[in-house]
Amino acid sequence: MIIDAYSHAMPLNYREELLKMNINDHLYIPPFLCDMDERRASLEADTPIRFVATPMQLPLNRDLSSQTFAKLARIYNEGMAELQTKNDDLIWAAVAAVPLDDIDNAVTEAKYAIEQLGMKGILLPCNFRGEEPASPRLKPLLKFMAQYDLPIWLHPWPAATSRQFVPNSGGWEMLADTADAMLHLACSGIFEEEPNIKFVAHHGGSYIPFFHTRLKSQYFWDMGSKGPMYAPDFEEADHTVPFIYYENLKKFYVDTAFYGICTPQIQACISYFGVDHVLFGTDYPLPSGRELPLAIKSMEQLSLSSGDKDAIYERNVAKLLHLEI
Repeated sequence: MIIDAYSHAMPLNYREELLKMNINDHLYIPPFLCDMDERRASLEADTPIRFVATPMQLPLNRDLSSQTFAKLARIYNEGMAELQTKNDDLIWAAVAAVPLDDIDNAVTEAKYAIEQLGMKGILLPCNFRGEEPASPRLKPLLKFMAQYDLPIWLHPWPAATSRQFVPNSGGWEMLADTADAMLHLACSGIFEEEPNIKFVAHHGGSYIPFFHTRLKSQYFWDMGSKGPMYAPDFEEADHTVPFIYYENLKKFYVDTAFYGICTPQIQACISYFGVDHVLFGTDYPLPSGRELPLAIKSMEQLSLSSGDKDAIYERNVAKLLHLEI
């Protein structure tokens, strides 16, 4: 069995609610995002696969009331739970949306989604209107998820950035958003405060598995040294981060959603995060569903034991979500 640990789905009633509000933030919606019969038809018959369905984000860049955000989250979560129940041959687990504008509402919705709907985690944007997921305001939500020992899926959200990226750059700004969020979380102290906290970073952890040595030598420092590794004469309080936080980067779980034939990229993730922290995930059905067979082909080209491949395909995510395969 293959489990796509980072896919997307959208209940049709949630989509209809957005359209009623004249919200169409996602310009291209593949039919098999909402329609599970279309999804079945899009899959290769000889590929046994099920999905962990994550939200397509609430419309975070819209000026909506807290009541409206809470309503949209509830519509999504209840619709997704129903979609999973009716299509459990496809949807193996579902991840909840939470209304981040009000932290009390966010915790309440997460509790409802997990305890009443059986959802297996929440999705958190890598920034909420410029606010980092490691911000003090959001900490009660992170602590709540640590108590349940269920993961937080991190998803980039570039709407808040003021940087002008190249148009249609394939989500280049999203990679920056993910790496920045991971760095903030690693240095926030949340891993020390809550040992059970777990995050799933999209797109293989972005730049981290490729540039971690640069981060180590230019941003982090060894607490046993006399000063920053890159500039020993700088003031420690202003220019250093304890080296222990560097090790926190390896505590993230990452998917394999690089797109195209991406065998070297997946290998880089395995080398840095470890095979037990890599989950097969493709972003399906985005951008069009064509990435799924390419991701499988990339996996099969890896020089891994069958046990390690099985871990990435299914065992790691099953352990993370406390589910039987």
